[in-house]
Amino acid sequence: MSDVAVVDDGSAITGEVMNLLARRNLLFQVVQAPSTRFPINIRIGTPEYSREEAADPSAFALKVRRQPHR
Repeated sequence: MSDVAVVDDGSAITGEVMNLLARRNLLFQVVQAPSTRFPINIRIGTPEYSREEAADPSAFALKVRRQPHR
């Protein structure tokens, strides 16, 4: 069971984020749109998860890991 959803927009950076999260043992589910089923919805390119932040993989994974999970 996962608390994290990644909205897949088909971009290369989103693919890299998913690869990174998997390598960091962060379970996630790929979705087509944000879902209320998950407390954390990662959508690259939003103010919460900017493309600039996603460019630093280690810091990005740490940010996701530190978010409160319900």
